[in-house]
Amino acid sequence: MYVPCMDEEAQTLLDKYEKSGDPDIADHLIESLDAARCARWEESTTRMNFSHSTQKSWALLCQLGAAQRPPQSPRPPVSAYKVASHLVLVAKAPANKAFKRKVCDGWHQARQNFATDPCPQAISPGEVVSALGQMKLGTAPLYDIVHPEFLKHLQHLQNNIV
Repeated sequence: MYVPCMDEEAQTLLDKYEKSGDPDIADHLIESLDAARCARWEESTTRMNFSHSTQKSWALLCQLGAAQRPPQSPRPPVSAYKVASHLVLVAKAPANKAFKRKVCDGWHQARQNFATDPCPQAISPGEVVSALGQMKLGTAPLYDIVHPEFLKHLQHLQNNIV
């Protein structure tokens, strides 16, 4: 693995650090690398001379500018259209006509029984309080868009009223 400005001194410090794990050696290694990089930077900038060799100076400036901008790919590897079409394919489930017929028959049967059966027994306030106490919080609301936290507060109101 290439490390810029890794000289022999820094390499020996790195070897010592890998063997011992001493943080003082790591500090010396970082200081050594920083000093070598500063020296290299000063050498590169002092050699820059726009009056004699502009090509080398401009090449260095272009390299420094390229280091600032990350390379850009022409387009993302996966488009939103591909993701959407994959989700549509995955989400499609084959229609189960037998199950659909069974549900419809059950619904029709329940409607017929409702017309002939007497009214169901009334729900007591204790049953409502018990059901509200068993609700799980943090779940999404259903079709009525009533959050479980709102219903949970009803339990506290009911306790204060009763």
